[in-house]
Amino acid sequence: MSSRTLRILLIEEDPLEACRIRESAGEPDGLRLEWTHATEWSEDRARLEGGDFDAILVDLDAPDAKGMNALLATMLAAPFVPVLALARAWNGIAAVEAIQAGAQDVLLKGEIRGDSFGRALLAAIERRKAEHAHESNEKLYRRIVESTDQGVCLADTDGRIVFANRKLGEMLGHAATEMTGKSLFDFMDEDARAGVKQNLEPHRRGFRGNRDFQLLHKNGTRIWTSITMAPLFDSEGQNTGLLATVTDITDRRTLEMHLQQSQQIESIGRLAGTIAHDFNNLLTVILGNTDLLATLLPAGSEELECLESTRKASEQATRLTQQLLAFSRRQLLQPKMLNLNAILLGMKEMLRRMVREDIELDYRLSPDLGGVKADLGQFEQVVVNLVLNARDAIPKNGRITLATSNA
Repeated sequence: MSSRTLRILLIEEDPLEACRIRESAGEPDGLRLEWTHATEWSEDRARLEGGDFDAILVDLDAPDAKGMNALLATMLAAPFVPVLALARAWNGIAAVEAIQAGAQDVLLKGEIRGDSFGRALLAAIERRKAEHAHESNEKLYRRIVESTDQGVCLADTDGRIVFANRKLGEMLGHAATEMTGKSLFDFMDEDARAGVKQNLEPHRRGFRGNRDFQLLHKNGTRIWTSITMAPLFDSEGQNTGLLATVTDITDRRTLEMHLQQSQQIESIGRLAGTIAHDFNNLLTVILGNTDLLATLLPAGSEELECLESTRKASEQATRLTQQLLAFSRRQLLQPKMLNLNAILLGMKEMLRRMVREDIELDYRLSPDLGGVKADLGQFEQVVVNLVLNARDAIPKNGRITLATSNA
Protein backbone atom coordinates (compact mmCIF):
# COMPACT_ATOMS: atom_id res chain seq x y z
CA MET A 1 0.00 0.00 0.00
CA SER A 2 1.50 3.36 -1.03
CA SER A 3 2.00 6.04 1.60
CA ARG A 4 0.53 9.53 1.40
CA THR A 5 3.16 12.25 1.46
CA LEU A 6 2.57 15.24 3.70
CA ARG A 7 4.80 18.31 3.47
CA ILE A 8 5.24 19.75 6.96
CA LEU A 9 6.73 23.14 7.89
CA LEU A 10 7.98 23.28 11.49
CA ILE A 11 8.59 26.78 12.88
CA GLU A 12 10.70 26.28 16.00
CA GLU A 13 13.46 28.56 17.37
CA ASP A 14 15.45 25.72 18.96
CA PRO A 15 17.01 23.41 16.31
CA LEU A 16 17.50 20.62 18.90
CA GLU A 17 13.84 20.83 19.88
CA ALA A 18 12.92 20.66 16.20
CA CYS A 19 14.98 17.43 15.82
CA ARG A 20 13.27 15.88 18.87
CA ILE A 21 9.84 16.68 17.44
CA ARG A 22 10.70 15.09 14.08
CA GLU A 23 12.10 12.00 15.79
CA SER A 24 9.05 11.69 18.07
CA ALA A 25 6.67 11.96 15.13
CA GLY A 26 8.41 9.09 13.37
CA GLU A 27 6.57 7.62 10.39
CA PRO A 28 2.81 7.42 11.09
CA ASP A 29 1.02 4.50 9.49
CA GLY A 30 0.27 5.20 5.80
CA LEU A 31 2.03 8.57 5.81
CA ARG A 32 5.41 9.83 4.69
CA LEU A 33 6.35 13.13 6.28
CA GLU A 34 8.60 15.61 4.47
CA TRP A 35 9.88 18.10 7.01
CA THR A 36 11.07 21.69 6.51
CA HIS A 37 12.46 23.51 9.53
CA ALA A 38 12.50 27.30 10.02
CA THR A 39 13.46 29.23 13.13
CA GLU A 40 11.15 32.08 12.04
CA TRP A 41 8.04 32.03 9.89
CA SER A 42 9.54 34.51 7.40
CA GLU A 43 12.54 32.29 6.56
CA ASP A 44 10.61 30.26 3.99
CA ARG A 45 8.05 32.94 3.15
CA ALA A 46 8.01 32.33 -0.63
CA ARG A 47 7.10 28.64 -0.23
CA LEU A 48 4.74 29.53 2.61
CA GLU A 49 2.79 32.00 0.49
CA GLY A 50 2.95 29.64 -2.50
CA GLY A 51 1.04 26.95 -0.62
CA ASP A 52 3.85 24.38 -0.79
CA PHE A 53 2.95 22.82 2.57
CA ASP A 54 0.13 20.51 3.68
CA ALA A 55 0.38 21.52 7.36
CA ILE A 56 2.34 23.97 9.50
CA LEU A 57 3.48 23.50 13.12
CA VAL A 58 4.22 26.67 15.10
CA ASP A 59 5.97 26.80 18.48
CA LEU A 60 3.99 28.81 21.05
CA ASP A 61 6.74 28.72 23.71
CA ALA A 62 8.82 31.55 22.20
CA PRO A 63 9.19 34.44 24.71
CA ASP A 64 7.63 37.91 24.49
CA ALA A 65 4.55 36.66 22.59
CA LYS A 66 6.73 35.78 19.60
CA GLY A 67 5.00 32.41 19.38
CA MET A 68 1.49 33.91 19.07
CA ASN A 69 2.78 36.55 16.66
CA ALA A 70 4.36 33.82 14.51
CA LEU A 71 1.06 31.90 14.58
CA LEU A 72 -0.91 34.91 13.38
CA ALA A 73 1.65 35.86 10.72
CA THR A 74 1.76 32.30 9.42
CA MET A 75 -2.01 32.10 9.03
CA LEU A 76 -2.05 35.41 7.19
CA ALA A 77 0.70 34.27 4.83
CA ALA A 78 -0.87 30.84 4.18
CA PRO A 79 -4.60 31.22 4.86
CA PHE A 80 -5.59 27.89 3.26
CA VAL A 81 -3.02 25.68 5.05
CA PRO A 82 -3.95 24.19 8.46
CA VAL A 83 -1.80 25.49 11.33
CA LEU A 84 -1.24 23.51 14.55
CA ALA A 85 0.23 25.11 17.66
CA LEU A 86 2.92 23.32 19.71
CA ALA A 87 3.51 23.82 23.45
CA ARG A 88 5.89 22.23 25.94
CA ALA A 89 3.32 22.30 28.76
CA TRP A 90 -0.42 22.80 28.80
CA ASN A 91 -1.56 26.39 29.20
CA GLY A 92 -5.33 26.66 28.96
CA ILE A 93 -5.41 30.40 28.30
CA ALA A 94 -2.77 30.20 25.57
CA ALA A 95 -4.52 27.21 24.00
CA VAL A 96 -7.86 29.03 23.87
CA GLU A 97 -6.22 32.11 22.37
CA ALA A 98 -4.55 29.97 19.70
CA ILE A 99 -7.80 28.20 18.76
CA GLN A 100 -9.67 31.51 18.68
CA ALA A 101 -6.94 32.93 16.45
CA GLY A 102 -7.53 30.14 13.95
CA ALA A 103 -5.22 27.26 14.92
CA GLN A 104 -6.71 23.85 14.07
CA ASP A 105 -5.31 22.18 17.22
CA VAL A 106 -2.86 22.59 20.10
CA LEU A 107 -0.41 19.68 20.58
CA LEU A 108 1.94 19.04 23.47
CA LYS A 109 5.47 18.45 22.22
CA GLY A 110 6.03 15.56 24.61
CA GLU A 111 2.94 13.72 23.36
CA ILE A 112 3.79 13.74 19.66
CA ARG A 113 3.87 10.05 18.74
CA GLY A 114 3.61 8.28 15.38
CA ASP A 115 0.05 7.25 14.53
CA SER A 116 -1.72 9.66 16.95
CA PHE A 117 0.30 12.53 15.48
CA GLY A 118 -0.60 11.36 11.97
CA ARG A 119 -4.31 11.27 12.86
CA ALA A 120 -4.08 14.80 14.31
CA LEU A 121 -2.45 16.02 11.10
CA LEU A 122 -5.06 14.41 8.84
CA ALA A 123 -7.92 15.70 11.01
CA ALA A 124 -6.52 19.25 10.87
CA ILE A 125 -6.13 19.04 7.08
CA GLU A 126 -9.72 17.81 6.61
CA ARG A 127 -11.12 20.45 8.96
CA ARG A 128 -9.30 23.21 7.09
CA LYS A 129 -10.60 21.87 3.77
CA ALA A 130 -14.14 21.88 5.14
CA GLU A 131 -13.68 25.41 6.51
CA HIS A 132 -12.28 26.56 3.18
CA ALA A 133 -15.24 25.02 1.32
CA HIS A 134 -17.64 26.70 3.74
CA GLU A 135 -15.83 30.04 3.34
CA SER A 136 -15.95 29.64 -0.45
CA ASN A 137 -19.69 28.91 -0.34
CA GLU A 138 -20.23 31.87 1.96
CA LYS A 139 -18.30 34.14 -0.43
CA LEU A 140 -20.35 32.79 -3.34
CA TYR A 141 -23.64 33.43 -1.55
CA ARG A 142 -22.45 36.89 -0.57
CA ARG A 143 -21.54 37.68 -4.19
CA ILE A 144 -24.99 36.53 -5.28
CA VAL A 145 -26.71 38.63 -2.60
CA GLU A 146 -24.56 41.67 -3.33
CA SER A 147 -25.08 41.48 -7.10
CA THR A 148 -28.89 41.23 -7.02
CA ASP A 149 -30.95 44.31 -7.88
CA GLN A 150 -33.13 43.74 -4.80
CA GLY A 151 -32.46 44.83 -1.26
CA VAL A 152 -31.82 41.92 1.11
CA CYS A 153 -31.61 41.91 4.88
CA LEU A 154 -31.53 39.41 7.73
CA ALA A 155 -33.12 40.31 11.04
CA ASP A 156 -33.13 38.52 14.39
CA THR A 157 -36.25 37.63 16.36
CA ASP A 158 -36.41 41.16 17.79
CA GLY A 159 -36.36 42.74 14.34
CA ARG A 160 -32.73 43.88 14.61
CA ILE A 161 -30.82 43.86 11.33
CA VAL A 162 -27.84 41.49 11.37
CA PHE A 163 -27.05 41.85 7.67
CA ALA A 164 -28.03 44.23 4.87
CA ASN A 165 -26.73 44.10 1.31
CA ARG A 166 -25.32 47.03 -0.65
CA LYS A 167 -28.48 47.47 -2.76
CA LEU A 168 -30.68 47.98 0.30
CA GLY A 169 -28.23 50.56 1.62
CA GLU A 170 -28.31 52.43 -1.71
CA MET A 171 -32.10 52.24 -1.77
CA LEU A 172 -32.36 53.93 1.65
CA GLY A 173 -29.33 56.21 1.38
CA HIS A 174 -27.25 54.41 4.03
CA ALA A 175 -24.06 52.39 3.99
CA ALA A 176 -25.01 48.76 4.58
CA THR A 177 -22.80 48.69 7.68
CA GLU A 178 -24.75 51.64 9.15
CA MET A 179 -27.92 49.58 9.10
CA THR A 180 -26.49 46.62 11.02
CA GLY A 181 -27.74 46.53 14.60
CA LYS A 182 -30.63 48.90 13.96
CA SER A 183 -34.27 47.91 14.06
CA LEU A 184 -36.23 47.36 10.88
CA PHE A 185 -38.70 49.88 12.24
CA ASP A 186 -36.07 52.64 12.14
CA PHE A 187 -36.49 52.70 8.35
CA MET A 188 -40.30 52.61 8.22
CA ASP A 189 -43.08 55.15 8.46
CA GLU A 190 -45.86 54.58 10.97
CA ASP A 191 -48.14 52.69 8.57
CA ALA A 192 -45.34 50.30 7.65
CA ARG A 193 -44.42 49.77 11.31
CA ALA A 194 -48.00 48.89 12.17
CA GLY A 195 -48.26 46.50 9.22
CA VAL A 196 -45.00 44.69 10.00
CA LYS A 197 -45.73 44.42 13.73
CA GLN A 198 -49.10 42.90 12.87
CA ASN A 199 -47.42 40.27 10.70
CA LEU A 200 -44.32 39.50 12.79
CA GLU A 201 -45.96 36.75 14.85
CA PRO A 202 -47.36 34.87 11.80
CA HIS A 203 -43.90 35.13 10.20
CA ARG A 204 -42.31 33.59 13.30
CA ARG A 205 -44.69 30.65 12.97
CA GLY A 206 -43.70 30.08 9.34
CA PHE A 207 -45.95 32.37 7.30
CA ARG A 208 -44.39 33.83 4.14
CA GLY A 209 -45.95 36.99 2.78
CA ASN A 210 -45.57 40.02 0.57
CA ARG A 211 -46.84 43.54 1.13
CA ASP A 212 -46.20 47.05 -0.14
CA PHE A 213 -44.78 49.50 2.41
CA GLN A 214 -43.30 52.96 2.41
CA LEU A 215 -39.74 53.07 3.75
CA LEU A 216 -37.85 56.18 4.83
CA HIS A 217 -34.82 57.36 2.89
CA LYS A 218 -31.98 58.98 4.82
CA ASN A 219 -32.88 62.36 3.27
CA GLY A 220 -36.41 62.13 4.69
CA THR A 221 -38.24 61.17 1.50
CA ARG A 222 -40.49 58.11 1.33
CA ILE A 223 -40.04 55.33 -1.21
CA TRP A 224 -42.58 52.68 -2.09
CA THR A 225 -41.27 49.15 -1.70
CA SER A 226 -42.59 45.62 -2.07
CA ILE A 227 -41.28 43.52 0.84
CA THR A 228 -41.32 39.74 0.94
CA MET A 229 -40.62 38.25 4.37
CA ALA A 230 -39.77 34.63 5.09
CA PRO A 231 -39.00 33.08 8.51
CA LEU A 232 -35.65 31.47 9.33
CA PHE A 233 -35.32 28.36 11.52
CA ASP A 234 -32.38 26.50 13.04
CA SER A 235 -31.81 22.74 12.85
CA GLU A 236 -34.16 22.21 15.82
CA GLY A 237 -37.01 24.15 14.22
CA GLN A 238 -36.65 27.22 16.44
CA ASN A 239 -37.26 30.58 14.80
CA THR A 240 -34.02 32.59 14.52
CA GLY A 241 -35.29 35.61 12.64
CA LEU A 242 -36.47 36.47 9.15
CA LEU A 243 -35.21 37.12 5.65
CA ALA A 244 -36.61 40.16 3.86
CA THR A 245 -36.22 40.98 0.18
CA VAL A 246 -37.06 44.56 -0.75
CA THR A 247 -37.96 45.83 -4.23
CA ASP A 248 -38.21 49.55 -5.03
CA ILE A 249 -41.60 50.04 -6.71
CA THR A 250 -41.71 53.84 -6.49
CA ASP A 251 -41.77 54.22 -10.29
CA ARG A 252 -44.54 51.63 -10.60
CA ARG A 253 -46.67 53.30 -7.92
CA THR A 254 -46.11 56.68 -9.59
CA LEU A 255 -47.31 55.28 -12.92
CA GLU A 256 -50.34 53.73 -11.21
CA MET A 257 -51.15 57.08 -9.59
CA HIS A 258 -50.85 58.86 -12.92
CA LEU A 259 -53.12 56.25 -14.50
CA GLN A 260 -55.72 56.78 -11.78
CA GLN A 261 -55.51 60.54 -12.26
CA SER A 262 -55.89 60.10 -16.02
CA GLN A 263 -58.96 57.96 -15.47
CA GLN A 264 -60.39 60.58 -13.10
CA ILE A 265 -59.69 63.35 -15.60
CA GLU A 266 -61.34 61.30 -18.32
CA SER A 267 -64.42 60.86 -16.12
CA ILE A 268 -64.48 64.59 -15.35
CA GLY A 269 -64.09 65.29 -19.06
CA ARG A 270 -67.10 63.14 -19.92
CA LEU A 271 -69.15 64.89 -17.21
CA ALA A 272 -67.97 68.32 -18.40
CA GLY A 273 -68.86 67.42 -21.98
CA THR A 274 -72.38 66.42 -20.97
CA ILE A 275 -72.90 69.62 -18.96
CA ALA A 276 -71.39 71.77 -21.72
CA HIS A 277 -73.63 70.18 -24.33
CA ASP A 278 -76.78 70.85 -22.30
CA PHE A 279 -75.64 74.36 -21.39
CA ASN A 280 -74.87 75.10 -25.03
CA ASN A 281 -78.48 74.23 -25.90
CA LEU A 282 -79.70 76.74 -23.28
CA LEU A 283 -77.37 79.42 -24.64
CA THR A 284 -78.71 78.83 -28.13
CA VAL A 285 -82.19 79.69 -26.85
CA ILE A 286 -80.88 82.79 -25.02
CA LEU A 287 -79.01 84.06 -28.09
CA GLY A 288 -81.99 83.41 -30.33
CA ASN A 289 -84.35 85.35 -28.08
CA THR A 290 -81.76 88.13 -27.68
CA ASP A 291 -81.50 88.56 -31.44
CA LEU A 292 -85.30 88.52 -31.74
CA LEU A 293 -85.69 91.20 -29.04
CA ALA A 294 -83.03 93.35 -30.70
CA THR A 295 -85.19 93.68 -33.80
CA LEU A 296 -88.03 95.11 -31.67
CA LEU A 297 -86.02 97.83 -29.91
CA PRO A 298 -85.14 101.26 -31.39
CA ALA A 299 -81.53 101.84 -32.33
CA GLY A 300 -79.47 103.68 -29.68
CA SER A 301 -81.87 102.94 -26.87
CA GLU A 302 -80.57 102.07 -23.38
CA GLU A 303 -82.52 98.81 -23.50
CA LEU A 304 -80.75 97.78 -26.72
CA GLU A 305 -77.34 98.46 -25.12
CA CYS A 306 -78.26 96.23 -22.18
CA LEU A 307 -79.47 93.56 -24.59
CA GLU A 308 -76.20 93.83 -26.56
CA SER A 309 -74.26 93.31 -23.32
CA THR A 310 -76.34 90.21 -22.64
CA ARG A 311 -75.64 88.90 -26.15
CA LYS A 312 -71.85 89.39 -25.75
CA ALA A 313 -71.86 87.62 -22.41
CA SER A 314 -73.83 84.75 -23.94
CA GLU A 315 -71.37 84.50 -26.82
CA GLN A 316 -68.47 84.33 -24.35
CA ALA A 317 -70.34 81.66 -22.40
CA THR A 318 -70.77 79.80 -25.70
CA ARG A 319 -67.03 79.88 -26.26
CA LEU A 320 -66.52 78.62 -22.72
CA THR A 321 -68.76 75.64 -23.43
CA GLN A 322 -66.71 75.02 -26.57
CA GLN A 323 -63.60 74.81 -24.38
CA LEU A 324 -65.36 72.33 -22.11
CA LEU A 325 -66.36 70.29 -25.14
CA ALA A 326 -62.76 70.40 -26.37
CA PHE A 327 -61.59 69.25 -22.92
CA SER A 328 -64.00 66.33 -23.09
CA ARG A 329 -62.64 65.55 -26.62
CA ARG A 330 -66.01 66.12 -28.18
CA GLN A 331 -64.93 69.18 -30.13
CA LEU A 332 -61.66 70.27 -31.67
CA LEU A 333 -60.13 73.65 -30.91
CA GLN A 334 -60.41 76.20 -33.70
CA PRO A 335 -57.21 78.27 -33.84
CA LYS A 336 -57.29 81.26 -36.20
CA MET A 337 -55.55 84.62 -36.65
CA LEU A 338 -56.68 86.96 -33.86
CA ASN A 339 -56.34 90.69 -33.21
CA LEU A 340 -55.59 90.63 -29.47
CA ASN A 341 -56.10 94.39 -29.08
CA ALA A 342 -59.63 94.17 -30.46
CA ILE A 343 -60.46 91.19 -28.26
CA LEU A 344 -59.19 92.92 -25.10
CA LEU A 345 -61.19 96.04 -25.90
CA GLY A 346 -64.25 93.90 -26.56
CA MET A 347 -63.85 92.32 -23.09
CA LYS A 348 -63.37 95.72 -21.42
CA GLU A 349 -66.87 96.09 -20.00
CA MET A 350 -67.01 92.48 -18.76
CA LEU A 351 -63.59 92.74 -17.08
CA ARG A 352 -64.62 96.02 -15.42
CA ARG A 353 -67.54 94.24 -13.74
CA MET A 354 -65.23 91.44 -12.56
CA VAL A 355 -62.97 93.68 -10.46
CA ARG A 356 -63.68 95.90 -7.47
CA GLU A 357 -64.27 99.65 -7.73
CA ASP A 358 -60.94 100.40 -5.97
CA ILE A 359 -59.01 98.60 -8.73
CA GLU A 360 -58.13 100.43 -11.94
CA LEU A 361 -57.83 98.61 -15.26
CA ASP A 362 -54.99 100.09 -17.33
CA TYR A 363 -54.81 99.15 -21.03
CA ARG A 364 -51.49 99.61 -22.83
CA LEU A 365 -52.06 98.20 -26.27
CA SER A 366 -49.41 98.34 -28.97
CA PRO A 367 -50.84 100.02 -32.12
CA ASP A 368 -48.68 97.93 -34.48
CA LEU A 369 -49.38 94.61 -32.80
CA GLY A 370 -49.16 91.60 -35.12
CA GLY A 371 -51.74 88.84 -35.36
CA VAL A 372 -51.66 85.68 -33.23
CA LYS A 373 -52.98 82.28 -34.26
CA ALA A 374 -54.96 80.88 -31.33
CA ASP A 375 -58.36 79.65 -30.23
CA LEU A 376 -60.55 82.63 -29.34
CA GLY A 377 -62.32 80.95 -26.44
CA GLN A 378 -59.09 79.78 -24.84
CA PHE A 379 -57.47 83.21 -25.14
CA GLU A 380 -60.47 84.90 -23.50
CA GLN A 381 -60.39 82.35 -20.69
CA VAL A 382 -56.69 83.01 -20.09
CA VAL A 383 -57.35 86.75 -19.83
CA VAL A 384 -60.24 86.21 -17.41
CA ASN A 385 -58.11 83.93 -15.22
CA LEU A 386 -55.23 86.39 -15.16
CA VAL A 387 -57.48 89.30 -14.19
CA LEU A 388 -59.22 87.31 -11.45
CA ASN A 389 -55.88 86.19 -10.00
CA ALA A 390 -54.57 89.75 -10.07
CA ARG A 391 -57.75 91.00 -8.41
CA ASP A 392 -57.42 88.46 -5.58
CA ALA A 393 -53.78 89.46 -5.05
CA ILE A 394 -54.63 93.16 -4.53
CA PRO A 395 -55.84 93.89 -0.97
CA LYS A 396 -57.14 97.37 -1.84
CA ASN A 397 -56.56 100.40 -4.11
CA GLY A 398 -54.58 98.82 -6.92
CA ARG A 399 -54.11 98.73 -10.67
CA ILE A 400 -54.21 95.88 -13.15
CA THR A 401 -52.33 96.57 -16.39
CA LEU A 402 -53.16 94.71 -19.59
CA ALA A 403 -50.43 95.30 -22.14
CA THR A 404 -49.68 93.95 -25.60
CA SER A 405 -46.47 94.16 -27.63
CA ASN A 406 -44.61 92.34 -30.35
CA ALA A 407 -42.01 89.84 -29.15
